[in-house]
Amino acid sequence: MRFNNELSSELNLALTPEWSSLTARARGAALQLRAVKCEALKEMHPKNYQVFQLTFIDGTCANLYIGVMNTNPSGWLFWMGEAARPHDLLNTVVSHSTQLLRNSDFWIIESDAGKIQMSDTAESFAIFDVEGNPIYSSAQTDLLVGDVPVSFAFFKHASGFGVSIDGGGQKQIMGGGEQFGQTNLLGRVYDVMNSDALGVNGHFRYQSTPFFLSNEGHSFAMLQCEPGRIDFGCRRHEVFTFSSDGPSLGIYLANKAKPTEAVEHWRALMGGVSNVPRWSYGLWLSRCFYKNESEVREVVEKNSVHNLGASVINLDARAWMRAETRTDFVWDSSRWSPFETFIPWLREKGFHVCLWENPYVSSATETLYEEAKSRGFFAKTAQGEVYPYQWVPVGLEGFPQPPVAGLVDFTHPEAKSWWKDLHRPFLRAGVNCFKTDFGEEIPHDARFSDGSTGLELRNVYSDLYNLTVMEVMREECGENGIVWARSGFTKMGKTPVKWAGDSQTSWSALRASLRGGLSQAAGGAVFWSHDIGGFYGKPPSSELYLRWAQLGLWCSHARMHGTTAREPWEFGNQVLEQVISDAARRERLLDYFESAGEQCVRTQQSFVCPLWLYHPSDPLCWHIDDQFFSGSKDILVAPFLKPDGGRDIYLPQGEWLFLNTGETYRGNRHVTTSRINTCPVFVRTDSRWKDFFASTFHR
Repeated sequence: MRFNNELSSELNLALTPEWSSLTARARGAALQLRAVKCEALKEMHPKNYQVFQLTFIDGTCANLYIGVMNTNPSGWLFWMGEAARPHDLLNTVVSHSTQLLRNSDFWIIESDAGKIQMSDTAESFAIFDVEGNPIYSSAQTDLLVGDVPVSFAFFKHASGFGVSIDGGGQKQIMGGGEQFGQTNLLGRVYDVMNSDALGVNGHFRYQSTPFFLSNEGHSFAMLQCEPGRIDFGCRRHEVFTFSSDGPSLGIYLANKAKPTEAVEHWRALMGGVSNVPRWSYGLWLSRCFYKNESEVREVVEKNSVHNLGASVINLDARAWMRAETRTDFVWDSSRWSPFETFIPWLREKGFHVCLWENPYVSSATETLYEEAKSRGFFAKTAQGEVYPYQWVPVGLEGFPQPPVAGLVDFTHPEAKSWWKDLHRPFLRAGVNCFKTDFGEEIPHDARFSDGSTGLELRNVYSDLYNLTVMEVMREECGENGIVWARSGFTKMGKTPVKWAGDSQTSWSALRASLRGGLSQAAGGAVFWSHDIGGFYGKPPSSELYLRWAQLGLWCSHARMHGTTAREPWEFGNQVLEQVISDAARRERLLDYFESAGEQCVRTQQSFVCPLWLYHPSDPLCWHIDDQFFSGSKDILVAPFLKPDGGRDIYLPQGEWLFLNTGETYRGNRHVTTSRINTCPVFVRTDSRWKDFFASTFHR
């Protein structure tokens, strides 16, 4: 990201040595050039936005575009610089009709959704709903000692634009994709930037969804395609600052609504949600990687002998392709029977099949790389050469360094069709899913065929990639085809399923994975999973593996996966017996999983949901990040996330049946349970699923 240390300090945070200097701190917002004048222009934007010209303190100017969406909830759109370019979010939205008025020193925009009042000095603005209640306002002028200003309503900086709003009264800010740390973003800085996070124990994330909700009923989003930064009251308390890293800044500010309504509306704006087939709810087996056909045949046989009931198998990175030529879609016949016979054999054995890919074509391929190069299907350098992409960090222990690759250009229509066609032989042989790995670290200086830069596609690329593969899945497999994606931006509702990436084999990573699922439920993926047992590190202990499996089996999709074996028979007879029992319970409850998934699609809510989403008026629910609703607000799961001991469980409003013991509890209270072999699960006593769960849970 182009936010250098100095600019980062001035805009948001002070984690650089210069902030130990009193003089540096006293400069305030010296690198923010504030707007000092706002003048309405006569012409309207083609999408019906009101257009203003902002003049900054250095005499330069930029346009400000303001529009309104008369939806439920209604919302306001702000664009600074350039407005609604092809890869920006909500770029096709035509503003609802507005009326521009002048009142003393203020411009007023009125609409059926409310009004905006903005000073002609550009020092302040305020948004009101139709009843005249204030919803948003610019940050109040904040001064350091010596009258040095530290926040401005509108400003520009070295690489983009910024807007500051008043965050007073907010206690919780949720969303933003997978937050593997604390789910509440208040007091923190959030970078809208997809990254290869190399795990789940840091602030980087594979999925950045720039949509957020507050405990006060607000919802808002950042819309420009380039990375951006949002300071949620870190640098200055109660000041939220949106900063772009390019020639445009887009912000969506919605009127107040219930969290579920706000999420439903956002997902609808992003294109809606696609359902998943029933088979995908089965148990998935995978390794990174099965080394040859005999290993897979052994796993298939043991699955049958132990009556585990797994019904999906994934052939991962170095499994079905040669390591040096990924991704070239060439089946490695030196280790496997022809895929035309081996995939049908797996299907006959009761397994659906998923194959791995990434959007990088190795320069070591015999023909595919040269073909794509000659046809212009790769991203390029500024000089017009194929961008030399290295997708594994140099010196990363434990992973071989692959040859330089070409980055597939999904903005090129022919390249997109070419990539889809490479999947078809395998889909026609019986494959139902492709695991669309990677797609995050797009080099900012790359050039694409539609004129975009890598900076513009840093986040968008993952959606272009996943949508392309999802298209061919549906073309060849109909409703039975899905993807299993690591990266994502805003279209994950259309490209199920999303998984949480490369978690470590630790209790910390287990907890972090769940936090990632809970935070991304605010507008991210609807169907979400993670690697049971953790992906990399030392093999998990038997207890960690068991508790991870129990968590995973209550998520929408359950996959056992890691760099070493993750099948349950690898962890001792006691664990094997318990996992078999837990997996059998999931199989008995499959009608619920399918029905709940269909309901999630209708309501556009995530299968794994935090408690606050359905109980926003309960302040305790906003602080809980170790429990979740599974499929609906009727099923509450409280997994064991530590190596020993019992746990505290909070039950929200209602009456709850503790399925593990048969006890009934009133809600709005904490209960405790000692450590038991199974995962604690509760069902609401007034749920239509109560009798079904009570009769099948212990069968």
